Amino acid sequence: MYALSLLGFSSNRFSSKTSMKESSTRRIELYHKQTLGYGCIPVTAFKYQEDILRYLDKTGTLMRLQEATNKYERRLQKDRDQRLPFLFLLELDIVLLSEISALFSTLLLNEPSVAQHIIHYVVHCAASTTGGIPDLQSEDIQVLLRLKSLPPLPGLVKTGPENTSSGLMLLQGILVAQTLPIKYIRSAVFRCPDSLCRSQQGQRVAGNVIQCVPHCSVCGREMKEYCRARDTGDQVLGLLVSPSALENPGSKEFVRHQSTLVCFQDELMVDLELGVRYDVPGLQTNAYFQAWNVQRWVSDTDAKIRHQELPSLLMPPAISALNAYLSHCCPSSPWALVAALAAQMAADMFPTPALLHLKLGLILSLASQGRNHPPVPILAVGADTLAAHHLLRHATLLAQRCVTLSSPSHWGPLHGTAHHDEQGNSWLEAGALLLASTGVCFLGDWAKFKSTNLRSSVLSAIESGQVTVDTQRLASSGPAVTSPKFPLRCSVWTYRYWTPGEKGVEQVQLRTLIDVFGMPYLADTGTEADRVSHSMLQAAIGLGNNTTKPYYAVPVHELQQYGSIRSSCPAGHETRGKL
Repeated sequence: MYALSLLGFSSNRFSSKTSMKESSTRRIELYHKQTLGYGCIPVTAFKYQEDILRYLDKTGTLMRLQEATNKYERRLQKDRDQRLPFLFLLELDIVLLSEISALFSTLLLNEPSVAQHIIHYVVHCAASTTGGIPDLQSEDIQVLLRLKSLPPLPGLVKTGPENTSSGLMLLQGILVAQTLPIKYIRSAVFRCPDSLCRSQQGQRVAGNVIQCVPHCSVCGREMKEYCRARDTGDQVLGLLVSPSALENPGSKEFVRHQSTLVCFQDELMVDLELGVRYDVPGLQTNAYFQAWNVQRWVSDTDAKIRHQELPSLLMPPAISALNAYLSHCCPSSPWALVAALAAQMAADMFPTPALLHLKLGLILSLASQGRNHPPVPILAVGADTLAAHHLLRHATLLAQRCVTLSSPSHWGPLHGTAHHDEQGNSWLEAGALLLASTGVCFLGDWAKFKSTNLRSSVLSAIESGQVTVDTQRLASSGPAVTSPKFPLRCSVWTYRYWTPGEKGVEQVQLRTLIDVFGMPYLADTGTEADRVSHSMLQAAIGLGNNTTKPYYAVPVHELQQYGSIRSSCPAGHETRGKL
């Protein structure tokens, strides 16, 4: 009852669970006594194992393990000769585990391989005791560890391949490429070819340690694999690049970002999506970063909204003061704040009334990002394409992410590409429309897209709300592969020159664009042309910053913060002074 006294559970309330823990604890203690002697029990190791038992019991994992063991026993009765593996998925909550044992949590973070061996041994003892399978071999049990979450502490966050720590890390990055599902060996059984050898029953070897054919430990002969007992799974290799590579549109510094190769196995590969930012807790190996879980990244604003802390999300100070002023001056106007904020765009280049119609469309497009439906695209038409270019380029600084196409020939297919690598793996690479997810894909002047295929691919993505990565190149060297489809999660911005005197063919082409993009936004300075020219000249000679700022001037970073909050808020939510 030594383990039970440390666990501190009531025998009346947890009678069945207590018996399971007591048997497992006694088995662990007996193992150490037989191995190291009755007077030499490693206290630290035994304490680790006892804490793991407490965690498994508190989370209900012991009961789940018993059910899984019973199912495994019934499978063995049908085909005992096949040496079936016992797979058990164990999810670890690092926060709850630290409350039970801060010492073992530290071991798990710093020496995850050692912690894995301890957890594997405890699970083996518990399964052997509770399942009634006394001859269950340790190598037949495969514990698939999954980390529920990992706090984004500075010492644990990894955004590139430069950090080679041996402990657990939290990799944060954007998935820019991935392979199609490929098979991998979880484990295999090897047997001695000599029928009289005591090792003829064979042993199961984990797939990650199979470097060469093992030799029999009894007679020394080269063992042969028992193919019927091979256990395989599915995995996907992915490339994650640092979020700062795409989510810092205002930076003018050239920084080379190197991607990190990540391995997603079994259920972790199911919902992967190109262009999405992920948090991946895991372990760095010699070949790749081994994922222990994968979760979509959630911003601080989204996290507060999901935890129903919406009343605590106040407007930024300058916008809050502007909202109070407008509420007093024009309380009956629901568009006063939106129009005032739209006027802030590129205020150092354009007078506030100039291009207001286009500015309002940009505000709408930015607010539509990050939702469950495709964001609002922008088609600016008019004679002042230079002004439209500068305004749209400036507005991309307010987006969470931005991908700008300087030349279509430099980017290739906007949807993405597919190819084979040297090992024969089939890779899917994200194009501009996927890399700009949750942000803006700025195409620039629509006239530079001369290729009909390129134009139709963009229009079909906007119209269907899906991005299809063409896999026809893979069929030339293998079986045909269905082209995967991903949701379109970015706003597509472009502009086009237009005057009322255009030819009939050009008018038809413009109508096609309007049918796909929706309402066009007018890019025409009109009577403000002289003021726009004067404002741009003032900015060019450095006098634009000396002008008196109007009462409604809002800093760019507050506009960014406001756009992030608005895109995270539920549709139709509106309060005064708070979001």
